[in-house]
Amino acid sequence: SHIPARILHNWDFTQMPVSQSAYQYLCMMKKKPVIDLQKISPRLSVVATELSAVDRQRKSVFSMKKYLTVCRVASSQRLLRKLEDRQHFVDNEYMYSMQDLLDT
Repeated sequence: SHIPARILHNWDFTQMPVSQSAYQYLCMMKKKPVIDLQKISPRLSVVATELSAVDRQRKSVFSMKKYLTVCRVASSQRLLRKLEDRQHFVDNEYMYSMQDLLDT
């Protein structure tokens, strides 16, 4: 399984053996946005160029949220609904799930 601390501090995605209970916990928490990168590892986006690009895009989406909620065209195309699985993208620009980091 991927170890969150190794990803957050070393940008290391090497899978490591874990106990069955740890594996179940990691699977349960995988899609929950509980990782605040600003607090845990604020310099990670400087080291990880992929994360830096995602970080910029998320900040753009976050800053457009007010516009997207009042824009008639955005409402008719349901643009914010397309982010339904990752609602935290428009709620908080620093919160990530493990799945977000793995997808980066």
